[in-house]
Amino acid sequence: GFVVNVSFDAAGTEYTVVIMDLQGRAVTSEYRNDSKGTQVISIPVADLAKGSYLVTVSSATSKVTKNVMVK
Repeated sequence: GFVVNVSFDAAGTEYTVVIMDLQGRAVTSEYRNDSKGTQVISIPVADLAKGSYLVTVSSATSKVTKNVMVK
């Protein structure tokens, strides 16, 4: 199936990875706890409509948002 691979450097805290549509609605999310080092999370997107989405990786101290395309 189709997945979006999200890669980020973790520093041992709690992280939430959320995929949102362009209207700001969360369509899927993943939660990670006590992760350290480079993390790669594969999120299934086979049931999402084609188009652009925003992927946000957030912790208590940081937040990073990137654009992804589901084809």
